[in-house]
Amino acid sequence: MNMNINLGRMRFGKREKKAGPVAKVFMSVFFLMFLIPGLLVMGWGFHDYYEHYQVMQWDKAYARITSSNLKHSYDGEGGTTYRAEAKYTYTYNGQTYTGDRASLYSDENDNIGSFQEDLARRIKHYQSKGELMSVYVNPDDPSQSIISRDFRWGFFAFKFLFGLIFAAVGGGLFYATWFYKKKPKGPKDQMYIDRPWLENDKWQTPVMTSDGKMGMWFAVGFAVFWNSFSWFIAYVVYDEYMNSGNKMALIAMLFPVAGIWLIVWALREILEYKKYGQTPLTLDPFPGSIGGHVGGTIDLNERFSPDEKIEISLSNMYSYMSGSGDDRRRSERIQWEKSVYAHAEPYMEGTRLTFRFDIPEDADVKETEYNADSSSYYLWRLHVNAVREGVDLDRSYEIPVYKTAEISRSISERVVESMNMATQEGYKQVLQSTLPIRQGAMGSEIYYPALRNLGGAIGGLIFGAIFMGVTYFLVYVEEEAEFMGWAFGFIGGIIALCSLYAAFNSLRVTSDGVHIISKRTLFWLFPMRNKIRIDGISKVWFKRTSSQQTGTKRAKAYYKIVAEGRGRKKITLAEGIEGTGAAEMAVKEIKAAFNINTG
Repeated sequence: MNMNINLGRMRFGKREKKAGPVAKVFMSVFFLMFLIPGLLVMGWGFHDYYEHYQVMQWDKAYARITSSNLKHSYDGEGGTTYRAEAKYTYTYNGQTYTGDRASLYSDENDNIGSFQEDLARRIKHYQSKGELMSVYVNPDDPSQSIISRDFRWGFFAFKFLFGLIFAAVGGGLFYATWFYKKKPKGPKDQMYIDRPWLENDKWQTPVMTSDGKMGMWFAVGFAVFWNSFSWFIAYVVYDEYMNSGNKMALIAMLFPVAGIWLIVWALREILEYKKYGQTPLTLDPFPGSIGGHVGGTIDLNERFSPDEKIEISLSNMYSYMSGSGDDRRRSERIQWEKSVYAHAEPYMEGTRLTFRFDIPEDADVKETEYNADSSSYYLWRLHVNAVREGVDLDRSYEIPVYKTAEISRSISERVVESMNMATQEGYKQVLQSTLPIRQGAMGSEIYYPALRNLGGAIGGLIFGAIFMGVTYFLVYVEEEAEFMGWAFGFIGGIIALCSLYAAFNSLRVTSDGVHIISKRTLFWLFPMRNKIRIDGISKVWFKRTSSQQTGTKRAKAYYKIVAEGRGRKKITLAEGIEGTGAAEMAVKEIKAAFNINTG
């Protein structure tokens, strides 16, 4: 049973299938098993606070401890929970009473912090010394008494958040089952077969908006949510450290540090949205076309100078579900990508950007599949970026692209020529740092020195050290999770080795007029040579080596340039080239520099 928001809807002109009343009832029972316990756990936490408020009004008395105990309970996974127990006698208004309530939490076992152990230790101290211990008595019913009135905010936060997650999941799915209704698309299903982009409510016209507003509110909401509990947890953990000296508890202080970064992120998103506005995109043609053009205009509220570079990238992405069980998550992989530099002109109070991509009919791309409920589908994403003083421009759009072979009607060749010139200049700037061609003793050579990736390597080494630190803690401190600990250590070791290789390898590509020689050196000591005859090279092409993406932001692909000769022998000529356009230019420049003629 597919329990998505639309409850199993079939798309692309097929008959819609909906869950019947019996299926809804069964699903609702399942969802209520999340909602009701979640609400009860949240109510449990508030009930604890209500009791705390009441006992704070009780009178103080003195009791003699007759027995005390720290009860241990063990679960099936080897965990231990505790509960402080006590019996005592006290006198109030001339009468003697017996009590057995140690705290507000005398009916529950837990291992959140050391509250139960500390209380049991304190009660035991008074019992062993034979001293009177203060208790609190209900003046309206003196038979009711309690030793500790302390309210545990950390325990309250645990109950509240745990209950909130369960209640939100159950309540959301229950609502979706009974009350969510997909907007009907009309009686003519044939229309959506011929024009499938109209199935998406956002693609009814050529004008569409970016993810700027949604991104801003997501950043603000996430920052508020994270900080609302991380600072409280940090307070509770710090109190735990001060009382018990447990240094490992201080790891939780990393949560508010991350919270500060999230606040900065949210503020930047607010400033970015306020400065550039909604940035509407108008596609021309609509939809974008495979075998034709993907082009259009984007309107900004901010004025840009003519010499500013505004990069627009277009990506064909494959979206799929990875992992299994509770670890299932949606991931994306680049199918195809390219970038251009937009043509910018003043427009009203701001700037109008014009762009156009030529998408050949034989390009390795796939049409948009508007089927977000499917486990896998293809999508197209347009991303606009400009690095500026103050706040960068950073917007993304998900757009429809189909095999219509349509071309842009309103974008002039003058604008396209201006855009192409700016794009070529942009590619050259990219290659200045990623394609270091220079004149050597025997002619042209390409040289990538060691330590060129030092920043990323240091980050990888730190990350690997954290994993190996977890190994030390689990294996030598806890001594109960050796398998998990060594697994972390293995992963950390692999990360560290890859980081060392990235930092300490160099590549030099030279020519003696007959051969191209590639020499890779590791740690300046271990050279590995490879060569290929220039007149035997059959092709030079670029190959994707890695990609990088954060959320819906620009998907960056990195390439290496490879030459293939007789016997399908291959050697690497260049690496770390960012973007398809720059890689295409790199191939041309390398062939010219080394006099490679592939016909």
